[in-house]
Amino acid sequence: MAHDETARPATVLGRELPAAAAMSAGQPLLLLAAAFVLTGLADPYDHDRSEGAFGDALLMWLLLIAPLLLPVLGLLHAALFALPVAGPARALGRRGRVPAGVWAVLLTAALAALYTAAGRWRFDLSFGPTWAWVAGTGLLPVAAARYARARDVRPWGMVCRTAGATGAGLLLLGGVFAADRAGLLPEYRPPRLAASDYAGTWTGAAGARLVLHRDGTMNADALPVVGSDGEVARCTGAGTWSFDPEVVPAHRDGVRLDFRSCTGSVLAWRIAGTTERPELFTRFAGPDADVLKVLRRDADGARASG
Repeated sequence: MAHDETARPATVLGRELPAAAAMSAGQPLLLLAAAFVLTGLADPYDHDRSEGAFGDALLMWLLLIAPLLLPVLGLLHAALFALPVAGPARALGRRGRVPAGVWAVLLTAALAALYTAAGRWRFDLSFGPTWAWVAGTGLLPVAAARYARARDVRPWGMVCRTAGATGAGLLLLGGVFAADRAGLLPEYRPPRLAASDYAGTWTGAAGARLVLHRDGTMNADALPVVGSDGEVARCTGAGTWSFDPEVVPAHRDGVRLDFRSCTGSVLAWRIAGTTERPELFTRFAGPDADVLKVLRRDADGARASG
């Protein structure tokens, strides 16, 4: 028998909020596990998933933080998404031909845009990727709330279903991780470029720009370097560069930059990406974890830097 959710009495606190909170609590666990596993698949930047700060943070999250924090985060996330969306979506669904489910998706996207705009104003975030992330994490809890209301699923029933789905996802990720460690999945191989192919314009985040000229000179704007205090700083200046096939021992070609006007030392950048879309990356040692910086070659700049 079909369920008419628009005619059902208000069950926000009894059905929708617990369902959305359960889904919101399960999402971070799956996302963290997915980040841990998928970081190493076709990894262009030599991440180490089992050692260092990332592995320690994952273990601490799973054993100590997750059981205490996830219920609180789930309720907060549900209050930010499911509660503001549920009522208006049902009301709009009653008044027009557009189903309440479609309105729920549209309202979630609009609410995510509002939250993203606030984050962009406060933290200078990139709007598009941030909005997609916020909206994506909001859709499943909203869908869980609608499902619980339509099917009249009690809170513990929804918690059990969410736990089962989360467990299945963790098992799947565990299988992918085991297959990767066993060498059953394809391994990433960095591109091998000729020395002349490095000449061109490379750009990165926060206005970073590196121009490598074919005569061995270079110019940089806001390029990440290690400052005198050991922190990551920005360098603008000129210098020289050279191709170095031995910049690291793991079959990584790259370039060395001589920034005597900025740091008085040589900075190494390693190759990543693909032959069609090459990247240069480097890491700086931070207090808690390495800081990764990436530059991507600009096609127009490459043709112009002869």
